[in-house]
Parts: sequence; C-alpha cells; structure tokens
Amino acid sequence: KTSFVSALAGSLLVNIYVINLASPSLNDNQLLEFLLDAPRRCIVLLEDIDSAFSATRARDPEASNRLTFSGLLNAIDGVAAQEGRLLFMTSNHIENLNPALKRPGRVDARVYFGHCDQYQAEKLFLRYFPDVAGGGAKAQELARIFSNGVLQPKDGQPQRSAS
Repeated sequence: KTSFVSALAGSLLVNIYVINLASPSLNDNQLLEFLLDAPRRCIVLLEDIDSAFSATRARDPEASNRLTFSGLLNAIDGVAAQEGRLLFMTSNHIENLNPALKRPGRVDARVYFGHCDQYQAEKLFLRYFPDVAGGGAKAQELARIFSNGVLQPKDGQPQRSAS
C-alpha cells in the first residue's frame, strides 16, 4: 500500500507527509497543526488508520490527551482540508473502521491490495532480477520456481488468486 502511494507521489512529483495516528503522543491539536503546515500540493498518508482507535488504546488510562475520533474527522474535513492535497489512509482491517470515516465524500476511492497471483509473482521476480541466469527461458523457469515457493502456504496447497 505504501509503495503504491510512493509510486504515485513520484509520478505526480509531490512529497509525502506521513502521520502516525497510533503515536501515543499525538493529540487533536497536533494533528490539526500537521495538516495545516503541510503544503497545498502534497500527499498526506495516514498509515494503519484502523490501529489509531483500537480497543487496546481506548482502554489506556493516559489516553485523555490523545487523538480522538472527532478530532480526526474535524482535521481531515475542516479548515485543514486544502484543495490540491491528496489524503491516503491505509488499513489492514477496513471492516473495523467506523462508517463515518469511510463514507462517500470523505473517501472518494478504495483500492484493495490482496495477495499476488502466480503471474504477478513471476513478473515481480523478473523485474527485480532481470539478468538472472542470462535471461530467457532459464530466467522464466527460476521465476516460476520462485512464485511457487512464495505462494506455497503451510498446508502445502498452492495459493490461487480470486482475481
């Protein structure tokens, strides 16, 4: 997910500003300041947004001076929301996110990154190791061996992609 955002930033020639919402010292005012200080033309990346308001964190007795859900919504929708800025949120558990956070208008697009399939694993191998075994058929065979090993779960059955 982060690589996707990095590639997009490179293509658009903009900087990425990463904000760790799970930081124990982050509070509503600091988040607002970070967003106000970020330039107009940039990408703001809120990684693992599902961990920012986890049940474990909610039970923390020292959480009174921390980021609140209301503070997050106000920061991304309010005065700090600038035209020309792209906001990305990553999550490993989108099903755990509050519907208010992922409603249309706040989240304009969702991109799912599942496991790669065998074809994708082979192409990745060849991309990172283009000169392995002199290229050609031998490289293709090594890519196939690599992809079979990568996609082999503990039960011994090859993984198949749904897409």
